[in-house]
Amino acid sequence: MYKILCLEDDKISAFIMEKLLQKEFDVQIFERCTDIYRVIETQVFDILILEINLIRHSVNGVDVMKVIRKIPHQTNARIIATTAYATRDDQRYYLKSGFDTYISKPVTRNILTEKIYNLLA
Repeated sequence: MYKILCLEDDKISAFIMEKLLQKEFDVQIFERCTDIYRVIETQVFDILILEINLIRHSVNGVDVMKVIRKIPHQTNARIIATTAYATRDDQRYYLKSGFDTYISKPVTRNILTEKIYNLLA
């Protein structure tokens, strides 16, 4: 079973992401960046899903992704950006920043699993 880490600081969105993913994947949901930083030092995930707009943090998903990319065993991690920012310019910006793909909210199971399996192929 593929291992997925998801950073989502909104409790409702975190619950939804867990429900969308839990049947097909071994998913760990985190609401705090500090928890992710600790976990990714010792664990490897097949996919990381990061919310861009982290309301309760002083950083955003782009900042978190850049930290993850600097960890030697995470440099090739496949990272998905999720956000309600849904313009083409937003998408280009996130992909140019280093994300492997992008999903605009609201997220559906079909789109999410399609993006995940495309990255795993």
